[in-house]
Amino acid sequence: MSDALHGGLAALGYETLRPGQAQIIADIFSGQQVVAVMPTGSGKSLCYQLPAVVLHGRGEATLVVSPLIALMKDQVDGLRARGVAAAALTSSDSSDERDVVLGQFLRGELALLYVAPERFRSPRFLDALRGMKAPLGLLAIDEAHCISEWGHDFRPEYRRLGAVARELSPARIAAFTATATPEVRADIAHQLGMEAPQFHLYGFDRPNLHLAVEPLAHLNEKVPRMVELLRTREGGVGVVYASTRKRAEEYRDAIAAAGMRVGLYHAGLGEQERGRAQEAFMNGDVDVMVATNAFGMGVDKSDVRLVIHPDVPRTLEAYYQEAGRAGRDGAAARALILFARADIRLQQFLIDSSAPDAHVLRTVWKVLREGAVGLAQATAALQRELGKGVHEMTIDAALRILERHGYLRAENDVWLAEKPSPGQFADFDPELYSRRAAAEHAKFRRVLDYCGASTCRRQYLLHYFGDPAWALPQTTCGFCDRCDQVVYGQAQGGDEVVSHTLLAVIAALGGRFGRKRVIAVARGTDDDPRLAELPERGKLRRNKQESLFEAMRWLEQQGYVATSTGEYPTVACTAQGRKWLTQTPTAGAAPMPSTAARRAGKSRAPRSRR
Repeated sequence: MSDALHGGLAALGYETLRPGQAQIIADIFSGQQVVAVMPTGSGKSLCYQLPAVVLHGRGEATLVVSPLIALMKDQVDGLRARGVAAAALTSSDSSDERDVVLGQFLRGELALLYVAPERFRSPRFLDALRGMKAPLGLLAIDEAHCISEWGHDFRPEYRRLGAVARELSPARIAAFTATATPEVRADIAHQLGMEAPQFHLYGFDRPNLHLAVEPLAHLNEKVPRMVELLRTREGGVGVVYASTRKRAEEYRDAIAAAGMRVGLYHAGLGEQERGRAQEAFMNGDVDVMVATNAFGMGVDKSDVRLVIHPDVPRTLEAYYQEAGRAGRDGAAARALILFARADIRLQQFLIDSSAPDAHVLRTVWKVLREGAVGLAQATAALQRELGKGVHEMTIDAALRILERHGYLRAENDVWLAEKPSPGQFADFDPELYSRRAAAEHAKFRRVLDYCGASTCRRQYLLHYFGDPAWALPQTTCGFCDRCDQVVYGQAQGGDEVVSHTLLAVIAALGGRFGRKRVIAVARGTDDDPRLAELPERGKLRRNKQESLFEAMRWLEQQGYVATSTGEYPTVACTAQGRKWLTQTPTAGAAPMPSTAARRAGKSRAPRSRR
């Protein structure tokens, strides 16, 4: 390591680099375009802060794009405390304060300037960057998954960053995210115009984090079980992630009634109230923090021992990032989903209501174009125009989307419809949000598959994120509920004969139906007269529906069944599955664990990969 790097590392308060950081930083300095995926807490911010400090010594500046003001301020405060010249341009600052900061950056006085992607709406800001005295040595884009419409947190304002990068022509460009599938990583590179990027994937495995899913028969079991888990946790603090603000408040009340010190954090609270809640959490003044997904980004607390999702998460990306708040100190910690099938419809509704189709978007804009409507009255007025079939949450989402793209403006408590100036806002594609809904439904199906997986939880997650070390379905971690079941000889997914029979039903139906319909045919509970004479119909009538769903998921994991894409996916037997059907149920690769195999698993050392 060069003297400049040693000096920069010391200036930032570090002595050594973590695994992966050195390779990323080396690629950045060599001028390689970089896409780095590093989970929360693995030190990705150092991968652009260290180059920024060294480049500043050479007279070059670094521009960091980050979506959250709180995260920007935390990093700037930390850098300044170390004597690093850093600042942020935020909407919470006055115009004069922003002018001072921008002037410092343009004169080369700052090592790093943090900006939100919305800052590039301003022609004045872009003009100023074109006149920089110091060369732009590095453009670093944090939370880069936001640029991809296939990512779990797509933000249209990120889409303009590709054009920004082409115009500013930084000497180096690097994109960072905590969670991204191989498809999203490729889309990040494409959207940023990277020609031959270096992809880095580090630190996805959190071996000290025990992963589990606990099925619940009824929703009324959820709160008592959550409270029991929190009360009996092994030290430290707990975090509970709720799907809605209303549920977060309900969980907070139940935990408080059980005598625990509890905090609440969601976007509906005021900024000061959220700040006090986060401060209490960081200072150890609460036993449990209950929050929506608005909480956690940039929060680094070492003694979180338990993260509970009492509501099924929407995406595996968001889940693994939130679960990763636990065990930052390297000691054992737990991440648990309380899975009730009744929750599925809620998440499907939330996906649909957050993604208005082109007809709704166009109708909302047309109605408001014809006359200003008060902010408080807009939803009811638009619902009368659109009909009761369109939920008010969908209308609210349409209003936010149109405002984000510059087609609506709130002024004097009324909505004003207008056409935005070219280039001022992110390009508007009315069909985009329908595509997003389809992508979100597909991601949610992967969550359901994870919850019902009969194999190692960690293998499923890490394979989903493209970690080659966990590609084989037989790989085990020894530290999840499924691996526990192997060690202790508990049943985990039925038997192979049932799966073989179910696959025969799928093959007979020819890929025309979805999971639920196929299982109804297998159990003989469907009422379709066209299938009454199907020889395979009713062959599994003695099996419970839930056990057949688990068998279905196993067939998918083995590659014997393929699921179509779209809003109404169907299942079909693959060529590999047809080959398995010609064999006896005890043959074929990766059979479902028999009792003997589960007992044999006791002799394997936990936490090993094989």
